[in-house]
Amino acid sequence: MKMILTALLFLFSLTACSSNNPEEELKAQSQKLILEYSKILYEVKKEDYVKTPGDFTAYIPVIQDKAKPYLTKKEEPESLLKLNIGFVAAYLAYNDIFLTVENVKVTDFERDEASGAINISYTILLKDSLKSETKHQAGRVTLVPDDKTFKIDYYWDDVRTNQFKS
Repeated sequence: MKMILTALLFLFSLTACSSNNPEEELKAQSQKLILEYSKILYEVKKEDYVKTPGDFTAYIPVIQDKAKPYLTKKEEPESLLKLNIGFVAAYLAYNDIFLTVENVKVTDFERDEASGAINISYTILLKDSLKSETKHQAGRVTLVPDDKTFKIDYYWDDVRTNQFKS
């Protein structure tokens, strides 16, 4: 009987220790969403890229279409009009430079309890196909609740084309 009680207490302690802190779980989900979105913005697969002679912007709509489901309606037209989405990856791919998103690291995480919005500062780790070095670029994003998930309401990063040209 003592052995069964000890085993039950041990299992209970394992379960209690393994249950995630909701804040940490939310942070992990947010980091995953930013990573997925960053891959859409910056990873153009060489085999999928079709170069249009004299026009690097021709591939931008392909990237934008993939990005739209991640954006709120407020952010979507604003980003698309400014060519904020897809510009860097399309320009670099046109010049035969292809990026890989290695990781995204959350550096600051603040949740607005009233609105449910999450303001995140992060570092994106990018590697280009020409160099072996990894670039660390700063970024910020605001995620807002949308049904059972989050969407991007504000997005900014410090990734520029001149950082990857040789």
